[in-house]
Amino acid sequence: MCVGDPSEAVNTVAGLENNERTEPTVPTNPLTDIGNHVILVFGDLGTGDHLRSLLASRSEERTHWRQLRWLVYVMGLFHLKMACVDAIWRLFIRPVNTRKGENSLINLIGRIRERETGKFESKPTFRQMHDATQHIGVGTRLEAWRLLARTRGYSSLEAFAAARPTFTQLVEYSEILASTYVAGRTFHAERRKPDQERDKHHENMLQMQKIFLLYEELTYAMNTGDIGRLETVFIPWSAIFFACGKHRYANELLRYLKNVYFVYPEGLRRAVRYNILANPTGKSDGFRGIDWMLEHQNLYIKRIYCGSGSNRTLDHIISQSPLIEVYKETRREFEEMFDINHNGTQHSKANMERTFLRLTTYMEQYGTVERIAGRGSTFALGDLVGSGMNQIYAKFKQGIDTDTVAPTAVVEGEDLEQDAEANTGDNEDDWGDLIGLFGDDLGDDEEEVEGVADLEV
Repeated sequence: MCVGDPSEAVNTVAGLENNERTEPTVPTNPLTDIGNHVILVFGDLGTGDHLRSLLASRSEERTHWRQLRWLVYVMGLFHLKMACVDAIWRLFIRPVNTRKGENSLINLIGRIRERETGKFESKPTFRQMHDATQHIGVGTRLEAWRLLARTRGYSSLEAFAAARPTFTQLVEYSEILASTYVAGRTFHAERRKPDQERDKHHENMLQMQKIFLLYEELTYAMNTGDIGRLETVFIPWSAIFFACGKHRYANELLRYLKNVYFVYPEGLRRAVRYNILANPTGKSDGFRGIDWMLEHQNLYIKRIYCGSGSNRTLDHIISQSPLIEVYKETRREFEEMFDINHNGTQHSKANMERTFLRLTTYMEQYGTVERIAGRGSTFALGDLVGSGMNQIYAKFKQGIDTDTVAPTAVVEGEDLEQDAEANTGDNEDDWGDLIGLFGDDLGDDEEEVEGVADLEV
């Protein structure tokens, strides 16, 4: 999906600092020279690979127009969300050892989706993993609040709520929860304790809480259109992608940050950041990725207005595709005309009170969130973010340029096991700036962060 029009190069009016308006310099040949204007192309990683391959193949041309330098690829955030839930599935469900025990993620999912565990073990859909990640995350955080309330003398969460704690107290308690039940700076110290003092399951739960909260942060920032907040989670998610083998998404996140913070001029940087999300409904939490809007349009083209029977042909779909918005607007007018606009396809939010009660009761029974000294586990995750950060730092030390892709590295699909081939370049300064920009969040020592290798896939 593209944003922009090269023809605007001859129609744009530039504003000066003193608010005077003047006509811009018109290119000598508007058909081959669009000045500083670009077209932003949004899509999945396959789209980006094809576009970079095209630019590499045209790099020997004489003019910027023939080199297609005005095409700028921007990663689609909806596909990024799908990659995040797939990374969670790879870490906590796909390995056979992670499915054993009462407190495994698949068993927790079985408390709220009893008939779908087989689908989760094989290959769940995005919506299934998205809902499960959020619901299990809510359940574990409620259980953590219950444990904290117990240490403050309250018998239950209901009793804690009835006491009506002040906002200052809630902030204080939330900071305690974040430092106690989420993997942080003390994680490696916990792993170095003797086995009789360690709780290996609790260590895995700390990592799960950290990744679930990162996904919550990503989802909230996207829905509210907070671009700056969204970019702050790109580095930890890039590290997680490296840790679970999704190297192409990890490299794409780093490439985005490098381009936006160190390569693009101010005007292009602003254009990319202000157009990476859109709000089709106008609601405060209605922002969506541009690629999501494209997929939504494909739904109407390929499923709803595609015809039926002998009319469902490729030529018919292509001929009807420009009229999709007309059809949708006609339907809205008929609904308003006959006062049936309240009958929509969007369902009301589900009442999850009983579901969360059943889930938290199970967690309380088996001590899912509680720390129990001497408890073992069938697998060890290690420090996922620390392990991924070590791989990022290794790329910086080796001088690997993730922004350069050979023309032969074009691959089909949006998520392959192997990384796209990259060339070696002299970009150590850029990588050093990128590492320094978001902080050096490497593990305490290399031995600890290598614990991710304990996963059996």
